[in-house]
Amino acid sequence: MTQHTPGQYGMQPESNAPIEGTPSGDALSAQHTTSESIGTTPYSPYYGSPYGAMPPAPGAAPAYPPAYGGYHPQALNQPRVGDAWKWSWAHVKARPLMLAAFPFIAFLPVLVFAIPSATLDSILYSMNSPSQDVVWPHVAMAICGILCFFYLLLGAFHFFLKIARGQDARLRDLFVAPNALHGMIAMVVTGVITYVGSVFLIFGLIAQYFFLLTGLIAVDQQCHAFAAIKRSCSLMAKGGNNIVFFLTFIAMVYAGLLTAVGWIILAPMGVLMNAYLYLRLSGQDVAAAGGQR
Repeated sequence: MTQHTPGQYGMQPESNAPIEGTPSGDALSAQHTTSESIGTTPYSPYYGSPYGAMPPAPGAAPAYPPAYGGYHPQALNQPRVGDAWKWSWAHVKARPLMLAAFPFIAFLPVLVFAIPSATLDSILYSMNSPSQDVVWPHVAMAICGILCFFYLLLGAFHFFLKIARGQDARLRDLFVAPNALHGMIAMVVTGVITYVGSVFLIFGLIAQYFFLLTGLIAVDQQCHAFAAIKRSCSLMAKGGNNIVFFLTFIAMVYAGLLTAVGWIILAPMGVLMNAYLYLRLSGQDVAAAGGQR
């Protein structure tokens, strides 16, 4: 009869020496201590994993410790209106003369087209020309004035985005509008939709809310007009503090219209706050208040 050696076919050796490849008692104790400490350290990426579980794969989001009040780490990515207000005010104080020029440049189309239109109307009226004969010149001037306003507004977006990123922004940047054609198309489309929706007040406000970042996206990403509209809707649909930003912006617009001084201050602040919101929602950095990043 063949005799089997110890350890063969499941038989255990008679010796007390550990089997080759099996960790010793000290090694098992150290391994247990290490695994247990890794799994229970609140700031470890393995926190929350049960004892003996595999660690998360490289690149996976770590488990965060629970906190009081239902804290969630994603809340840190939500831009806050208070921070944006202080940030934009610091930039206005750092560049008072340059930013104060923005409201006057925004009204430049009024000076270029509205005044000549009124002058033409008075001349034709003095010549006893029927008013219906001068409708088309007025319409043409109105269209040119609107397009000029949109172009200057896109240039302002370009200017304020450079400030928001801490780049060197010069006064001439107000007159440079990257991707101007698609930007103006996007603003015309959103303007028409908002105007039609304003017949019912709530629909007009909803349209303004979702289209708030369209011009900034068209200038910054230099994309197609309808792509800019879609991306604006996508960013604003994230909710969170976006509604508070929108309501604050609307309040600033109406408050600025009450006085010329208020408009000079609140108009650039409003655009800067929108630039702040856009950069934060799209995961980009913003400059430090009044300075470089």
